[in-house]
Amino acid sequence: MSTKLTLLQYNVNKSRDKVLIGLLEDHQIARFDILAIQEPWRNPYNKEGYNPSNSPFYLIEKPSEKTRTAIYMNKCIPRSQISEIYKDTDLISLRMSTTKEDIYIHNLYIEPTTHSTRDLPPILSILRELIKKKGRHIILGDFNLHHPLWNSPTYDKHHYIADELLDIVSEIGAILYTPKGLATRDCQRGIHHEKTTIDLLFSNLESIESLPYIREDLEQGSDHLPIETTFKIGESQEPPPKTAKRLWNRLNSEIFLSIFDRETSYLSNLPLNSRESIDHYIDLLLRAIEMAIDIAVPSKRGSPHDKGFWTQECRNEVLYTRQLRRLYTHQPTIETWNLFRRQRNRKGKILSKAKRAFFRKRIEELSVLEPWSPYKWAKKREKGGKTLSIPILRNKDGNTATSIKEKAAFLREHAFSRPIEADLSDIINYRYPKPLEMEDRLTTDEVLAACLRTKPDKAPGPDGIPNRVIQLLARSRIALLERLFQACWDLSYHPRAFHKAITVFIPKEGKKDYSNPSAYRPIALLNTLGKALERIVAFRLKDISEKSALLPKSQFGARSNRSTETALYLLRERILAIRALGKIPSLLALDVQKAFDYVSHRRLIHNLRKRKVPDKVIGWIYSFLSERSTSVRLQDFESSIEEVNLGIP
Repeated sequence: MSTKLTLLQYNVNKSRDKVLIGLLEDHQIARFDILAIQEPWRNPYNKEGYNPSNSPFYLIEKPSEKTRTAIYMNKCIPRSQISEIYKDTDLISLRMSTTKEDIYIHNLYIEPTTHSTRDLPPILSILRELIKKKGRHIILGDFNLHHPLWNSPTYDKHHYIADELLDIVSEIGAILYTPKGLATRDCQRGIHHEKTTIDLLFSNLESIESLPYIREDLEQGSDHLPIETTFKIGESQEPPPKTAKRLWNRLNSEIFLSIFDRETSYLSNLPLNSRESIDHYIDLLLRAIEMAIDIAVPSKRGSPHDKGFWTQECRNEVLYTRQLRRLYTHQPTIETWNLFRRQRNRKGKILSKAKRAFFRKRIEELSVLEPWSPYKWAKKREKGGKTLSIPILRNKDGNTATSIKEKAAFLREHAFSRPIEADLSDIINYRYPKPLEMEDRLTTDEVLAACLRTKPDKAPGPDGIPNRVIQLLARSRIALLERLFQACWDLSYHPRAFHKAITVFIPKEGKKDYSNPSAYRPIALLNTLGKALERIVAFRLKDISEKSALLPKSQFGARSNRSTETALYLLRERILAIRALGKIPSLLALDVQKAFDYVSHRRLIHNLRKRKVPDKVIGWIYSFLSERSTSVRLQDFESSIEEVNLGIP
């Protein structure tokens, strides 16, 4: 468990190519817990900051062209330990929970003002309220203020607002940890050499390991300098165990099947004449699949030094830029500044060119192997949404959720809220018609079609087994699956292992307010083997519905030989027919809120029996809906498993 909190504060001067690319590609950066960035680069298209896929950090920011603060949080810190307290363009506040106490980190940017200005910036008024929260506080950023407390003795300028800032932080006993006269901004303005202390750090944490100091070896070309500070804190939570990412497209079929055959040699002799025996059979089957996967599917092994576009030329340009920066620091003249500035601009062009060349090469490769991938990537990028954080949520009662556990609870409560009880008085003593007959034996073609009619690498359920593996078994070892599904069909049973789900929440597109839980769509991730069984029953139900005319002629959705075009053609013909009679046609469109979430199980079973659906299908559906449970997953946090006794997964 970590007992240190290491921070790097850095004003990157709105530059990506000259500063951020090199900073995030430096392998040393991964040791920092928090990067507190001021004036981050903004993407002109989606207003987001820069955070490449191989970055060791999550980016927390407000997507806006006016954003001047951002926090990069190390992925090694569990998201359940971090809560977003406040997030705006000029201030981001996080709460980090430790075994000892809560620690608040406030990263802010104050716009430059004249020394005589007495109007308190609104951001300081907000900060005054935030630091009243119980716990320890770290306040850092680019303050753009001068005061004798931190100015060098030769610098006599004094902001009135700086006195107000000191009054605010002193209310919680916070002191200035930035050493007096530490030059955090070192640049040339015309003929003047400006060397000032405006990037500050205040805190009421007493256990500090290293005072703020300049990290010249991380300098990337900004007119500000990177500053490192390390605090001693209470023990933090252990990060969740990372599941190794599998390279599924490199699955070795021969090795997989040999291991699978060895581990399932006795399965064909096990009886499948009861629900308990089916559950036992599935447990052994899934265990055999997992063992075969461990050996036959390689894990993805990432490296902090694997930068893709990063070449030796990029590294040389960064090192030479730092060398000229140090030269200017020790010999601050216009000549040395111009040397540094020209090399900094050259470095930015080299890095940008390397990224562009690498990107174009990847696109060319994808265009040949996977022609749709570039289109999907571009479409996803156009929508934005690279940041993984969910904002502070508010429910209908006005309560807020800041921690990831609270957010998961809010979303769960909203998704699985208890609906008004359905009126079932009409089904009491209802006399049902005789059910229809149905073929008892499943065919090999049915099982094969159900297993193959899926995308190979769709998100799996709790067992982590993708469709690719089920498809391999369906093509090569279908007898084991056919025997299992036949037993489930005969006993009208949906096995216990398939009743558990993981619910993830996807932001709905185009919503103005993502603090509302209704702006997220719940998606249930189910075990892929169970979904194959569901598909078999669905095919059977669909087949008997068509053959026995159980559906009205006006039903077009999910039916063969019917499409949206067919429905529109019929609608047009009816409108023309009504107008031919001299009447005015009208149309009523309805959208049932949470239709699947609020399905009454008893009403559904009643409707099926009323329409003469065979008892075997009804029995399986009843088993499918019963005793379901789910956990909620947000980023690396997964809640405990709880029962869900309403709706359809």
